[in-house]
Amino acid sequence: MQTRPTPEAILAAVYTAVDRVNQTLTPERRIPKAPDTRLIGAGGHLDSLGAVNLIVETELAVEEQLGRAINLGDEKAAMQKVHPLESIATLAHYITSLLQ
Repeated sequence: MQTRPTPEAILAAVYTAVDRVNQTLTPERRIPKAPDTRLIGAGGHLDSLGAVNLIVETELAVEEQLGRAINLGDEKAAMQKVHPLESIATLAHYITSLLQ
């Protein structure tokens, strides 16, 4: 039985993904690494392509750092009351729910 990753480990994986996406963005478009950073929607830092890139990078980072495969682009994610990509905190919370 696998142990559950800590919230800090999950957030670290998300921040790794943010770092990877930020490497592709101009300095003024980079995503701040803070839990309350809005990712999509009003005031969000990502367009649709950026959101897809963050999803892919987050899935990779979670698998590399936590040893668990997740799917952030499925129908379940889209049907959440609060969209997982609303903010960095909501993304980390959603990943936590997937890993339980």
